[in-house]
Amino acid sequence: MSNMRPGNRSAHSLAGAGVTRTQPLAPQVYRLVRDAIVSGALRQKEAINEAEIAFALGVSRTPVREALLNLQRDGLVEIRPQAGTNVAPIRRALVEEGMIVREALEVKCAALAAERITPPEIDALRAASAEMAAAAGRNDQPGFISADDRYHRILLDAAGLPHVQSIIAGVNAHLDRVRFHSAGFPDRAAEAIVEHEDVVTALARRDAAASAAAVHAHLLRAWDDIRALCDQHGYV
Repeated sequence: MSNMRPGNRSAHSLAGAGVTRTQPLAPQVYRLVRDAIVSGALRQKEAINEAEIAFALGVSRTPVREALLNLQRDGLVEIRPQAGTNVAPIRRALVEEGMIVREALEVKCAALAAERITPPEIDALRAASAEMAAAAGRNDQPGFISADDRYHRILLDAAGLPHVQSIIAGVNAHLDRVRFHSAGFPDRAAEAIVEHEDVVTALARRDAAASAAAVHAHLLRAWDDIRALCDQHGYV
């Protein structure tokens, strides 16, 4: 039997989601609501009902409140005393901020990864790229984005800088919200897969300069697409 009361989309967007009682609850609630916002399951300016989410997930309101405060910190929700909580609109300034942070950090990480990457990590990058291709072939945009994200996480892990991952995750949500609106999928998907293959080729050669250049070129092309989408949707 479902733990959902009818009539609230913030609860219905978490249909089928669950939490693990043996792990801290607030980070799990945060991830579930964040994913719903980033994917567009929860739309811009939509009301978020704290009590309904708590009921839907079978938790108290305390971890939900903590999760929403963290989402407010990330610029994903707006909490107004006496007025309620809503999904924040997509703001171009935050999208641009994400681009700046990712470009600065990922290019440097690619150069470091070329010196440190292991054969299993090279294989994992190729597997993620193959999964991207498979997802594009079946027109599965969420699956493509998931595999793409995994590819970039493997690359960052190979650089051996564990805190960079969390820094990028903090700004990536705003980019991801626009990515889920991508009108060029799967055309852009095919280009991204080729660009990823160029990165892997450079990494496998242990060529730091070529690896950094390939990642930089890939990100710049992605930023062109994201800016075009921001223009198309009128994000300001």
